[in-house]
Amino acid sequence: MEEMSQTFQRALSLTDYQKKQAVRLYDEEIKNNPKNWAAVHNRGLCKLKLAIEEKNNDLLEESKIDFKKAISVAKEVGVEEYPIAEANLKWAEETKFE
Repeated sequence: MEEMSQTFQRALSLTDYQKKQAVRLYDEEIKNNPKNWAAVHNRGLCKLKLAIEEKNNDLLEESKIDFKKAISVAKEVGVEEYPIAEANLKWAEETKFE
């Protein structure tokens, strides 16, 4: 398994409580390492959780894009299974705001 960058590690430590800051760190990580499918997935998860908290359709759509991109990048780098990304994409697709 590839070693995690410091940016990725910092973002992981923030995801539960400081999602907006984590999204910015994942943005940085993805810019520096575009093949880090886990960072793309985790950014999507942060966006999905924020979307739900804020009932924000724009963030919801961005999360779906991230999950699809994570699956695509995972395939590119030879990851054979990515059930978490698929499950979270399904969760995002089933999320609706009134």
